[in-house]
Amino acid sequence: MTAAEQPPDDRSGSESTVDHPILRPIDGLGKVVIEIIADVRTRLGRWPVYDYVDRTFRAETGVETLAAIGPLPVADSSRGFQRYGLLFSETGQGWTQPGGRLGLTIAGMYHAHGLQEEMCQLVGVVDILAREEARLAPDPDAAVELDFDLSKMPARLGSFVDRWTPESLAVALLQEPPLSFSFRLDNPTRVHSGRGLREFANVTDPVEYLRRVVRLVGADLRSPDTQALPSALGLAEALGYLDAVWQVRYHSHLLGLVPPATAARLTHPCGSVDEFDSRLSALADLLGAMKVPLEGAAEEQAVASHEKSLARLRRRLTSDMDAETFTRVSDAIHDLQAAVRIRAGGQHFGVTSELASRFGRLGVTYPPQDWGAAWETIRARCATAINTIREGLQAAE
Repeated sequence: MTAAEQPPDDRSGSESTVDHPILRPIDGLGKVVIEIIADVRTRLGRWPVYDYVDRTFRAETGVETLAAIGPLPVADSSRGFQRYGLLFSETGQGWTQPGGRLGLTIAGMYHAHGLQEEMCQLVGVVDILAREEARLAPDPDAAVELDFDLSKMPARLGSFVDRWTPESLAVALLQEPPLSFSFRLDNPTRVHSGRGLREFANVTDPVEYLRRVVRLVGADLRSPDTQALPSALGLAEALGYLDAVWQVRYHSHLLGLVPPATAARLTHPCGSVDEFDSRLSALADLLGAMKVPLEGAAEEQAVASHEKSLARLRRRLTSDMDAETFTRVSDAIHDLQAAVRIRAGGQHFGVTSELASRFGRLGVTYPPQDWGAAWETIRARCATAINTIREGLQAAE
């Protein structure tokens, strides 16, 4: 049996025993979403727009689409450097843009029927690029990097040209961690050296590819049932550590004066929707108390746009980090904004796509069945986001 013929839950022939939720069988509503996307790709050779997925899914299940997308597994770095999931938006602006195309990563294809051959072809592309990268001769006087024209790839893979253009291939590869920072705006179909790309040379088995991706992004490889619960102090400690690093770099405190009782609420569990609301209120107060100084045109633009603390933080860090680091940090700030906007949106006022999207971004199904578990998940995600911002600052020094 070839790799392309293996069913999605086949675990044979792999080099590693790494187990992670993205490799485990998907069922329930999440599987329905995956198959709707895969069906369009199989029939039409392109990814569907979100509006099609949403309308089709609701007609089949009567459930909010984001309620199914949110719980899908993600390989999430314990350091917050990168998240890798089953779905991607071609626009890069979130899943819920009605006209934006919703696609499957290699991890998503792994769980879909009808896309096994295309999945194996994409893994083969990564392998080819990784071997090209590994062949580069070092130069004692200059950095060397891969420069590969994707228009040449079909000749290397035969029938591959029937399903992909260089442009659509570039979009697909951009979603994969070893190649996520390998494309440039001025020439988006040429591949340059990726982070950890050489580690994927000679990997043609999709299972082993995904296991190496899990290791590359730094995700916790233990099974969820063996993981220790995050410290109740983790979020407060992360904020304190970020403030200390900020003070060293910018010679001022990032966090403003916050009543001790507000900070203490972040350490408490919750058992009801009212307590959940209280915890998010405390988090919003703390994040809203950030003092982010801007100068000149940046300050004028922030004032004109009515930007609050987190938006000002993103604006302040834009010029202080390289593009790769800032991308991670900006994504982390978006997570924090999602948590704040859950509170601002008022979770008591019924299901909305916007509110469900915010919960889904943070890995929680809306409406939560367990408010205590929802708070623990959001608290842990926010601690990770804050640590990502702090590590970005340290890396930029």
